[in-house]
Amino acid sequence: MADNRDSLPSTFENRGILVAFRHRMLQNIRLRVPEREDFRLREVEAVIQNYAGTGNKHLLIMPWLHVPTLAQIGKRDKALYDAVCAYTPLTAMDPLVLRELTNEIDRHDDEQPVAQAQAKAEYEATKVDRFRTYLGFLAQLTREVGVAMGDPLLAQIDSAVLLNILQVKVGAADGIDGTALTARIFNYLSRHIGTGIADITRRMETMAGMVAPFGAMHVDKGGKQDGYLMRQFHRLRAFRDEVSVHERSTSEEVANSCLLIIFAARQYIDYIEARQKEIDEKFKRLDVLIRDFDESEAFIRRIRRSVAFALDGWGQLIDVWDQAWPNRADDSKKIEIDRAVFYILQYLPLMPVSAVENKNDSRRIWHRYQFVRAKPVPAMYSWFDERPDEELIKRIETARSKAEQEGRSFGGETSRTLKRR
Repeated sequence: MADNRDSLPSTFENRGILVAFRHRMLQNIRLRVPEREDFRLREVEAVIQNYAGTGNKHLLIMPWLHVPTLAQIGKRDKALYDAVCAYTPLTAMDPLVLRELTNEIDRHDDEQPVAQAQAKAEYEATKVDRFRTYLGFLAQLTREVGVAMGDPLLAQIDSAVLLNILQVKVGAADGIDGTALTARIFNYLSRHIGTGIADITRRMETMAGMVAPFGAMHVDKGGKQDGYLMRQFHRLRAFRDEVSVHERSTSEEVANSCLLIIFAARQYIDYIEARQKEIDEKFKRLDVLIRDFDESEAFIRRIRRSVAFALDGWGQLIDVWDQAWPNRADDSKKIEIDRAVFYILQYLPLMPVSAVENKNDSRRIWHRYQFVRAKPVPAMYSWFDERPDEELIKRIETARSKAEQEGRSFGGETSRTLKRR
């Protein structure tokens, strides 16, 4: 058993991928694959955080092949375990690949109709995402080709109208043949890039499949709901906002835990938004991406893998929150929200060293995160070295003196405000 008191995983891969087992004893297992090519299955590891359920900061690390010995697992969990073992190459395993394996098993699991229906819905949503992304590519290429050919109609056509045209053989509103328009675009690209139309089609379809988890490009990120990764990202943002609401109205002990969760969520949101900016910048010229297909494929693979790993583990925790948060108006059930806060804090995904920014105190906070969530920090003490925080004490004393001079009370919300700074 390893003690991670002051350390962080070096990379997302080193942290591992959360495996969606249903058995209670297996729900927090992460799959960790060696970061090299020449390894055997017996070297693959299972990493379990807080295995004893006591809130400590230890990790249980064991061979992946020993996972079935931890509990009497059912048919579905055994199928998922076997699918992971059979997947090749395991070095290509990431949260999106594991999600596909899990959904494929759940779609055929008649013993759990609710999970089966959800998996089928996810499967259909993925197909729709891929189709919409492909149409978005065609719409963008139409404008790019229109500019290159000096065709003002194609260069300036409205995206909504263009998407409608491309989805039907003839655009009823404009009298434009969608099939002929697509052929015209592909013929131009074939001449411009110097490859056959069949190869252009292959490149487009491959890129659309890889980008589909992000949804259609050049769409307002605040309102888009297409793309699995974007849907999960919006869930994370909504979760952060709800925890912020709870932090302002709960006890100080729970509020401090909320602040830790909010800090972590904000760090992941910033990380993902930075990756979104990268991909938006890259997709300003789709014809160039198609031309430089090998380079583009490697770029998309890197970005989607990074975002998938960043979101990995949050969905399960937000599910716990979503079960408790609707009860916030019922005073007798508010304790359920506090319990959800403490549970989430125990299993919150750690940000790896490779993804932590050096600015401000982010790196220092993350390096002490394991300690802070495993053991309450005494009042007036620093998170970083467990010593009295002289700067905080001085600020509080100054604020207290000022409050006394003005004849008003000091404490309560003022103290919490200082802690949030």
